[in-house]
This record gives sequence, structure tokens and C-alpha cells, in this order.
Amino acid sequence: MSGTERRELWAERVIEAADHVTAERPTLGLSVGPLEAQLRFSNAELEAAVVPAIRHLVVSDSPGSTRLLCWRGPDWVIEEAPWNAARIWGDRENLHVRTNGYEVAFEPWSRVITVHDRRRDVVVAWFPESSSLTLSQQAGPFVSALNWLLAERGVAVCHSGAVGTVGVAVLLPGKGGSGKSTTSTSAAAAGGLGILGDDFIAVETGDAPIVRSLYRTAKLEPETMARVFPGARGYRTQADDDPRLVAKGLVYLDDVAPGSHLVSAPLGAIVVPNVAHSPEPSLERIPPSEALFALSASSVAQMPGDSRRTYGMLATLVRTVPSFRLDLSPDLATNAVVLREFCEALP
Repeated sequence: MSGTERRELWAERVIEAADHVTAERPTLGLSVGPLEAQLRFSNAELEAAVVPAIRHLVVSDSPGSTRLLCWRGPDWVIEEAPWNAARIWGDRENLHVRTNGYEVAFEPWSRVITVHDRRRDVVVAWFPESSSLTLSQQAGPFVSALNWLLAERGVAVCHSGAVGTVGVAVLLPGKGGSGKSTTSTSAAAAGGLGILGDDFIAVETGDAPIVRSLYRTAKLEPETMARVFPGARGYRTQADDDPRLVAKGLVYLDDVAPGSHLVSAPLGAIVVPNVAHSPEPSLERIPPSEALFALSASSVAQMPGDSRRTYGMLATLVRTVPSFRLDLSPDLATNAVVLREFCEALP
């Protein structure tokens, strides 16, 4: 048996097992722009843990034929995988494998394995039943699955924050530590803007781009959490799951900033945050190439799938809307005011 045949046989087993386990469970609808999918969970506990992050995407029914199956299952999935998955898990390496009919993604930061059967239009997100659900699994569930399904429909999943009003939004892209989460959440808490997310955002590209929220969650380090959401209490941090991770805590936006969550808005600009420690924050127009680098450097690296297609969508995006750099000051409230005034001035 060839390596490709072994991989496809394993993927087929995962799909069939997840389909069997979830067959008698209630079917929910999942709606994200052009994506309409059927969503099923293997048990009520997994559903209760995951749905709060995506509640705004869940509908009572879906006309779509795409199926997304969330399965908390046995460890044979990883133990019998035809790759050195144990080493990948230990080294915290991402892995994306594509065969004739399947795509597979290993996400060591969330400990989720995602299998996409392109021929049958079904995706399985596997969660290990041998360990408790991690914070990352709850904060941004099945992001690889959403990335694949949305990319097929011309929608890019960006590693970015997004804030704005009902009439216009701005993307705040950047790698970890760039200030996108702090800037996004403080703009909602202190600047009076709505927030679509602080980590992963969906963007419909084209002549009139639209930003769509994927998750109604935010992750911040405890010191920043106390500054942005001083009322937040009792939250878990990533370090509770893995001491190698930065101790970011998870909160749900509607709990800490009621009414601030936006589901979608037209995209007006790209604003790249820069931790400059300036006395005063300032905005400066930048070329599309600089915005493309900020968007693609982490979006393409973190998201499994066709990187050329994703890069092409992002390249189209930076040619469609103007781009700016926001040099941040240490004063979160002042940064938020500058961003709010900028959004209000956009056409």
C-alpha cells in the first residue's frame, strides 16, 4: 500500500467514525457569508463548550449540503495517523497534508486535528477525549475547517483584529505581540467602537469587501486584561493548559463589553498597529505592500490550505482599500479615541 493510500484510508476512517458518532445528534446550521453548513457535535458537553464562541454564526437550520462534524473521540486518531504526529505534537509544529481527495491539518496550539473530504463536502474537527478541552479550542474552534470552507467560496480568513461601526470597519492585522488584540479590545472598551474579533476574521474580497466576525471571544494577558476589562474575573488562561504558552486569558465579548460585538460591516481600511511607545498615537498612510506583508505573514503561515489562493485574495484586498500604520502610545484610551475618530471619518 502506498503512502497516499494509507493516508486516504486513515482519513476515510476518521470521517466515517465521526459521521457515525454524530448521526443521532441534533443538527444546527452554521452561516458565515456565502457559507451555509450543517453543524453536528458528538456530545452535549462539546457543544456547550464550543458554541458560545460562535453563537452569532449558529442558526436553527441550514440549506447547505456542507457538513461540519465536531467529534471528541479516542486517541487512535492520532496514534494511527500515517505521519509522525506524536513528534509534531511535542515540537508544536503545524502540519498540512493534501492528497487527491483529502486535506488534513494538525494544530498543536489547539490540539485539534481537522480532516476535509473535498469530494463529499464534509469536514471533521477531532478533539482528543483523553484530555480536557483547552482554552484555544473554546476561543477559536475549528478555525482550519472554516478557513478551508470559506476559501473555497472566495473568503479569506485573516490573522487580524477588526473594529468599527455598523457602517464601516477596519482590519488590524499583525503577528502575535503586534498589539492587534490590545488595540481591538480597548477600541471597544474605551473608544466606543464595535468589535468583530481580536484574532481571526473573515473577509469577503472584491470591489466592496465585507468583514465578518468568526468568534465573539478575546484573549489577553492578565495585565492587559485588567487595563482593558477591569471587571473580568475568574477566567482561564492558556498557561493552565500548557505552561509553555503565554498566559492569555479568555473572555466572551458580550460578557465584558455588552453590546460591543459586531457581526459584519463593510471594510473601509487596513490599519497596521505598531507598538511604538510614542508619546501620542499617530496614523500614517502606507503602501499596499506593507499592509500585504502584515496581513499575509501570519495569515498564510497559520492557516492550512492553498497559500497561493489566500495570498492572492489578500493582494486583491490591499489594492481595494487604503492602508495605514497606527503608531501606538502606552495610553490605551488615547489610542482608542484616535481609532474611533479615524473610523468616523471614513466614507
